[in-house]
Amino acid sequence: MNAIVDPVFHPFGVSAADLARQILGLVFKLRRIHPEDLTATEDLDAEMAPHLPKIQAAVTRRQPLQMILPAFPGKSPNRNKTLGAMPDLAERHAMDNLHQLCKDIQSIYPPGAQVAICSDGYCFSDVVYIPDAEVAAYMDDLIRYARQRHGDSFRFYDLKDHFSYIGDLDSQREELLILYSDSIEQIKRQCQDEPAMRAMYQGITRFLFEDAQGMERFAGHSKTSLQKMARANAYRVIQRSNAWSRLLERAFPDSLRLSIHPQFRVSSKIGVRLVDSVDAWLTPWHAAAIKHEHGVMLKKRSDIDENQSALVFVDGRPSHFIATAA
Repeated sequence: MNAIVDPVFHPFGVSAADLARQILGLVFKLRRIHPEDLTATEDLDAEMAPHLPKIQAAVTRRQPLQMILPAFPGKSPNRNKTLGAMPDLAERHAMDNLHQLCKDIQSIYPPGAQVAICSDGYCFSDVVYIPDAEVAAYMDDLIRYARQRHGDSFRFYDLKDHFSYIGDLDSQREELLILYSDSIEQIKRQCQDEPAMRAMYQGITRFLFEDAQGMERFAGHSKTSLQKMARANAYRVIQRSNAWSRLLERAFPDSLRLSIHPQFRVSSKIGVRLVDSVDAWLTPWHAAAIKHEHGVMLKKRSDIDENQSALVFVDGRPSHFIATAA
C-alpha cells in the first residue's frame, strides 16, 4: 500500500507548499533578473508559480531537490577576457556558491539538494572555436574540484553521457540537431518576435564578436566581417543550446531549471548569479576573477588594472587577481 503524505502536517514542521516557497526563496536570492525587467512590478506569486510544483513534488516525496544548470562549456579562447584554458578561481568560486545554495537548502530541508552541471561545451565547441580536447580537460579539472571539495552537491552530464552509443563528438552533435533542434530560419523569426530570444541573441552575438577580436586566427579580419560572422554563429549557438535544453527537459523532467543567463521575472528558468559582476551577462568562463575586500568579482582581464592588482598562481597556473590598491 502506498503511504499517504499529508500536505498540511508535514514532517519538516510546515506544509509541503510552505516549505517549497521557503526553498525557492533561497534560490531566488541568487536570481539574476533580465535588465529589461528590473523595474517591472514584483509579483512574487506569479514569479514563483512556474517552479513551485517541482519543488513541492520533491518535498512531498521527501527526496533531495534536483536542479539542473547548463553551464561551464569551456574557457573563452580570448585571452583579453580570460587567464587561460583551464578552470580558475572564477569557476571555483561559482561552484562554491552553488554548493552553499545546496547547504542553505539542507538547513531548512534535511534531504537537501543537488545540482546537475549539464555542460553544453561539446554542443557548440566547434562554433565558438574551443577544441574538444580543451573542453575535456576543463571539465575533468572542474569535476575533480567538485568531488574533492563538495561531496554529493554536484553531478555532471554532457553530450557524451547522453549519446554514449555514438562513437564520436561530430556525430553526437549531428544527432542532437536531428532529434531536438529547430531550423535556423525558425530561430531567426523567434529572435525577432520574442523578447527573451532576442536578448539571448544579442548577448551571444556580443560575446562571439568580442572573442573573435581577441583571437590570433582572426587577426587580419575587419570588425565588419567579425560582426557578420558573430551574428551568423550566434544563431547556430542558440540552435544547439535550445536543442540541448530540450534534451535536458526530457532527461531531467522533475528538476528545477536554472540558467546562467538573466531571465524575465516570470519564466520557466531561473537566472542565477554565479559570481558577482557589473555586467549581468558576464560568466566565469568569459572573465577573470579579482579578489577585493568585499569578496570576488568577475571582470574581463583587459578591464583589470594590473598596476593596482597582483596575479596569483595556483598549482603553476594563473588563477586570479588580488586588488592591491588602497
